[in-house]
Amino acid sequence: MPFIKYLSLRDHCFPFRAESWLKEDGTIPTRAWFLHCLHQHFSDNVGGHSLHAGSATALAEASIPAYMIQAIGHWSSDTFQIYICRHPVLLASLLLSS
Repeated sequence: MPFIKYLSLRDHCFPFRAESWLKEDGTIPTRAWFLHCLHQHFSDNVGGHSLHAGSATALAEASIPAYMIQAIGHWSSDTFQIYICRHPVLLASLLLSS
């Protein structure tokens, strides 16, 4: 899995850094840099909001409580819930975790 490989390499190269995303030189990538790299692999219609929607949905699918999804995404209100794809499995997951 590419992400597991990335994490292993990051931990090997930068064992004392806690950030999830680091560039090859150890610096924290900017949003513009990250989106540029993202667009090299996906179409231009994938952007920051796509990542917000995907991460909120994945966390909800993993039965992460709504208050934790809000904290992880740094949302100051419950508007993150509009990003969560509404289907029966996710709705049940959110209801059970509340």
